[in-house]
Amino acid sequence: MNSGTAHERNATFVTIACPGRVRKRRATDSRVRFGYTIGECLVAIAMLLPIAALVTKIGIQTENLSRESNRVQVGHRELINARESIGTWDFDSISQSNIEAIPIPDHNAFQEFARSWQAVVVDETEPMMMKRITLSLQFAPANSDNASEVGPLTFWVPKP
Repeated sequence: MNSGTAHERNATFVTIACPGRVRKRRATDSRVRFGYTIGECLVAIAMLLPIAALVTKIGIQTENLSRESNRVQVGHRELINARESIGTWDFDSISQSNIEAIPIPDHNAFQEFARSWQAVVVDETEPMMMKRITLSLQFAPANSDNASEVGPLTFWVPKP
């Protein structure tokens, strides 16, 4: 007589080779599981969170550097435009106060910044009569004392 329940007597057993041991199990238990357990999901999330935080931080830093680079490029263009404009002025009207009064266009790169020209005008007589102009563009956040500067750009305007 076979000891065990009627279900065990009628079941077909399969031998499974596991490392270091042989195990018997019922052929009816061979269903395949789909999906992940909650523990596996939590481990995966715990591993991905620091990576996501790092990628987000790098993305924010890249965006800030891109904005700063854009500001510098726009500032250099404004310096060149100011130099071209000053070159068309009458020689006697070139002064520090006139240069610093040049309006700075509202550009998206400087939207939240206070902007101002900084100019140094020096009269030179050797080798000829001319003015040496050193021009820079300063911008600072409206609520801060931290000023940044584009430039300086130095050029000479000869007396005609």
